[in-house]
Amino acid sequence: MTTALLQTAGTINCLEIFDVADSVVCDDIAKKLTVQTSSIDIAGSARLSAENMADCPDAVEFAIAYGAAIAYLDLPHSTNFRSDFMPYQGRKMRLQRTLRFFTVAAVILMFAAGLYGLMQAIQLNKYRAQVRVKFAKEFSAVMLGEKMPNKSKEAARKIGTALRRIKDAQKGFSLTGEEAVAAKLVLVLQAFNKCAAATGLNIESVSITEKMITINGSTPSPENTLKVFEALKQAGLTVLQQRISTDGGRSTFGVTVEPTTKQGGGG
Repeated sequence: MTTALLQTAGTINCLEIFDVADSVVCDDIAKKLTVQTSSIDIAGSARLSAENMADCPDAVEFAIAYGAAIAYLDLPHSTNFRSDFMPYQGRKMRLQRTLRFFTVAAVILMFAAGLYGLMQAIQLNKYRAQVRVKFAKEFSAVMLGEKMPNKSKEAARKIGTALRRIKDAQKGFSLTGEEAVAAKLVLVLQAFNKCAAATGLNIESVSITEKMITINGSTPSPENTLKVFEALKQAGLTVLQQRISTDGGRSTFGVTVEPTTKQGGGG
């Protein structure tokens, strides 16, 4: 009967025997069955005293009841921390690597964008500095040597005022005092700037009064001198008198001009 139970119970590694009469030799059974065999102390496992065990009418029935009760107990569940923790740790490490990659990529992208913006700003400031230097020279020439203001708006306002004076002088509007002198000088400088490089113009003196302008200078040839006169006319000046002569291989001249007054101007 014991052998039949062992064959139907599956693989058994240990056999414990409850012997009320204490007549079973566990070593003999272990040799026959080739299974580790030992006696079991049910009273000790159930935590019963000898008096309580003596009151039990049948020890075998108590053992059967004890075994049936054990069957309903929840067996302890083992926890494999390695198998539970490692998948979580692996997912965590992959997430950390992904976040680290995107963080580095974002830093590189922001650095590249900042560097590009800085280069653009440097290039723009360089261009603005070049424009300001060029504008300062032209401003000083037009405004009779006046230094260009630090603020571009103020310089533009002064240039605008000078331009209105020139237009008023060309249209025949009445200008007096320093305004008239400044407007006439601007017309003369405008003519000089157009023809000086092409004609080899050399100015010796410029005399300006409220009514007229007298200019003395020289060019390499009479043809170039005539080009200077033509530039004065194109700038809005009428030639009243002119003189051309040769001195030292250059064509010297003296010319008297006045701003051209359009008919019907000044309304």
